Amino acid sequence: MSRIGEPEIVFVVSTVAHEQPLVLTMGSSESLPWEKVSAQFPSLSAQVRAWLEHRLNTSSSVEQLYTHAERYLLGEPEAPVLSVSYLSNIHLSKTPGRDWKSWYDYLPWEDRRENDTRTPFDISALVSSLERWCPTARSPLHQARLRNRIAILFGLPPHTWREDRALSRLQLLHAAGLISDMEGGALHDHTVAGRAMEHDHRRILATAVSRVRANLFSHVMLFSFAPPRFTLLELQLIAEAVLGRRVHKQNFRRWAEPYVVPVIPNVSRGSHGRPARMFSIRASAYRDEPATGPARPRSDRIVFT
Repeated sequence: MSRIGEPEIVFVVSTVAHEQPLVLTMGSSESLPWEKVSAQFPSLSAQVRAWLEHRLNTSSSVEQLYTHAERYLLGEPEAPVLSVSYLSNIHLSKTPGRDWKSWYDYLPWEDRRENDTRTPFDISALVSSLERWCPTARSPLHQARLRNRIAILFGLPPHTWREDRALSRLQLLHAAGLISDMEGGALHDHTVAGRAMEHDHRRILATAVSRVRANLFSHVMLFSFAPPRFTLLELQLIAEAVLGRRVHKQNFRRWAEPYVVPVIPNVSRGSHGRPARMFSIRASAYRDEPATGPARPRSDRIVFT
C-alpha cells in the first residue's frame, strides 16, 4: 500500500473463467492492485482506464465503487488512508494467469452452487459460531436482533438467501470476530473462513461482489463477462458463477432473449450432436431503452430459491 495519508486507487477487476468468478490480485494474492493517485490524469476514472489499458490491454468501462478513509488501519490514527476503489468487469480472451483468484477463495460461503459432482458451501459452521456469539449482546432484545439478522443474511427459514448481501455477511462475520484480515480471527480453517487479504481489501472485494450481483441483470452488465459470441448455456453458466447460485433455465432464457441476436452463419463450439446456436449481444442493448421482445421475468425469479 502507499505511504499512510497518501490517497490511492484500488482496482477491482473481475472476469469469469472455467465457471469461476475471478478477481485480479497482486503480490502474494492477498492484495488487490493499487496505485497512488496521480496528477498526470484529468480524473480518477481516466487514471483507471489508463491502468487497465497498460496492465490488461483492455478499454473496459469502469465505475467508482467505494471511497473511504481508514483510521487505525496502519496504526497511525492521525493520518487516515484515503482509498477510492473502482470496479471493472471484463472478458479475458486468454487463460487467466496466477494473479487471478476466485472470489470464493476469499468469500467461500458466497458459493451456493450444487450439481451432481459438488455440494454448496456448508454454512452450518458459520451459523453455529454466530449463534454462540449472540449471548454476548448486552440485552435479550439485542440478542434477538442479532439472531434475526443472522437468519436474514444467511437465508435461514423463513428467510431466503440474497446474493447481493455479500458485504453485509462479511461485516457480520467481522463484527463477531470470526474472521479478520489484519489479525487472526476465531475461524482459522481457510475452507470456512476464506483467505485473508491485506488491509480492508476483502471488504472492498465483498462490496464489488454485492454491486455486481445486484446489477447483473440490469442492462448489459452480465454481457461484460461474456465473449463476443456465446451460447445461451455459456451465458447461463457465467451468471451462475457470479451469483454463486443455480438459475432457472427457462426464466433465464426469457430474460436473455431481448438482449441477444443469433449469429449467422452459426458456428457451434461442440463437435458432437446437435450444434448449439451461437449468439451475440444485440446492439440496442447498449442503449438506455431495453430491446423489444417478450415480457421479461423479474430478476429475483431467475435464481432458484
